Amino acid sequence: MSVLEYTLFLGCALDEELQGKLALRNPHLIEMLLGGGDYLQRIEHEGQSFVGKFVGSRNRLAELELLEKNVRSILTQLVGEYSYQQHPLVLLTVPDVTVTASVSATASATES
Repeated sequence: MSVLEYTLFLGCALDEELQGKLALRNPHLIEMLLGGGDYLQRIEHEGQSFVGKFVGSRNRLAELELLEKNVRSILTQLVGEYSYQQHPLVLLTVPDVTVTASVSATASATES
């Protein structure tokens, strides 16, 4: 049985310029703000890296706008001199690995 659930991710493409600027920052600060948890996360989607935040599968527009401001604020604090206007945030649909993994585990247990 294969059930694939999706979740939304709001983030900025992690291009070479942004990666280079992040590499110059305090590594402890980068780990704290980009290491997952309450702040931002790095993901790979269709061969490209992104920095942003998981939104979930259902959200209202007002919540997305607030999240956009939050993501932009954290990125600007990390790398203020990067041109975020030329690199807009994108809203991606990505497979929800937690749901997919739990469905796979349940299916394996049922087959045993």
